[in-house]
Amino acid sequence: RLTLSCIMTLNPDGSVAEHTIAKSVIRTTERMSYPDCNTLLAGTDAELEEKYAHILPMLREMAALAKTLERRRKGRGSLDLTSRETEILCDEKGRPIGVQARTPGESEGLIESFMLCANECVARHLSDWEVPAIYRIHEKPSNEKTEALRNLLAPLGYTFREPDHFALQGILDSSRGKPEEYLVHTAVLRAMMKARYEPQNLGHFGLAADFYCHFTSPIRRYPDLMVHRALTALLEGTLEE
Repeated sequence: RLTLSCIMTLNPDGSVAEHTIAKSVIRTTERMSYPDCNTLLAGTDAELEEKYAHILPMLREMAALAKTLERRRKGRGSLDLTSRETEILCDEKGRPIGVQARTPGESEGLIESFMLCANECVARHLSDWEVPAIYRIHEKPSNEKTEALRNLLAPLGYTFREPDHFALQGILDSSRGKPEEYLVHTAVLRAMMKARYEPQNLGHFGLAADFYCHFTSPIRRYPDLMVHRALTALLEGTLEE
């Protein structure tokens, strides 16, 4: 497949040591499912491990690196919100027969960590080169949303002065495992400003990222395609045309 790749070399702490953005060709050797990858990382299926023995060491290294990237995001204040996801069950003819809760596994987190890292790296690259682009921005909660959140959480025993990253994350962590966990997490989520696309980089509050854009899904999101076009123009030297 013809692609545009962000190739990064990371330091042990998860910071980007160097990166290259280039046109590339990807040759897919395995088409894995999230459940299979989760099982492999859990080490509970010898037959599956034998089938994927040629890539299992790489998967384990990726999982370890994803945990490092997650710790780095949390360390700078990225919010870790718990949400409930559901999936529709279908019969052999594709007809829906039920709905059940879906719990993301380690492989889903692995992909998310690498996607976030690539998106941040590309956004910083665009900013450094002063390339006209579309950023995904997310501002801190407004005064009105902050006051509404404070009034909702106070009766539950949760208080905060300013809605900064660490104050909100402290509330999220304190509520985990308690009956009100999903209420608290949903309230914090609803107190967030709506993320949007802008030509000016204003950072991403929820991720505690100074630079962020959507780069990793050009077949699903048009803003990603705009980013790809800007990067391609930079690579080909046609940016001023």
